[in-house]
Amino acid sequence: MLSNDPRFDAALERCTRKSDDALGEESRATVLAYAELGNELSTAYGAWVREAVPRESEPLLDCLAGEGYEVPDRQAYLKRPYDFTPFGVPLGKSRGKALDWTPKRKPGTVEVGPVKPAREYVPSPRESDLAAAWYRCDEKTGRLKKLVDGSHQAEPGIVAGHEDRLRELNPKIEAIANKAARLVDPA
Repeated sequence: MLSNDPRFDAALERCTRKSDDALGEESRATVLAYAELGNELSTAYGAWVREAVPRESEPLLDCLAGEGYEVPDRQAYLKRPYDFTPFGVPLGKSRGKALDWTPKRKPGTVEVGPVKPAREYVPSPRESDLAAAWYRCDEKTGRLKKLVDGSHQAEPGIVAGHEDRLRELNPKIEAIANKAARLVDPA
C-alpha cells in the first residue's frame, strides 16, 4: 500500500493516536522497545549461528567430497557456508510470473499493489543430486542434530543477557495485549 494522499496520511495518524491513547500512554514506546529487544535477541542468536554452522560443516564437507561434491577452497566456503556456487553445480530457476508493479504515485491517491504471485523454484538436476547428497551427509554426520542441540544449549545464555528487559517488558506487553483484546471484544 502506498499513500500519495495527505488526507489519508492525516487520518491514519489520527487513528494511530486514538489507538495509542486507548491502549495507554506508554503503549507505543513499549511495543517499540519490545521490537528492539527482539532484534537484539535475534542478533545474538545470529552470532551463535554464524560461529556454529561453519564449525559443524567440516564433517559435512568431508562427506560431500566422498559423494563427489568438493569445494576448491574449504576455508573460503566455511566463511560463507550458505553459498552453494563453490560446488560448481548449476542452480535452478524460479518459474512463474514475477511481481511487475510500478506505482503511479498520483497525488491524492492511495495505491494498493497486487499480491506477490507464487513462484515455483525448479532445481537443476545436478542441484537436486547435491541436495540429496547433502541430506544423506547431514544424516550420516549428525550435523543437524548437533546444531539443534547446540542451539537449545545457547538459548538460555542469550536470553539471560536480556533477562532484565524481558522481566520489565513482558508484563507491559501482556497488559497492552489484554487491553487491546477488551477494546476489540468488550464481552
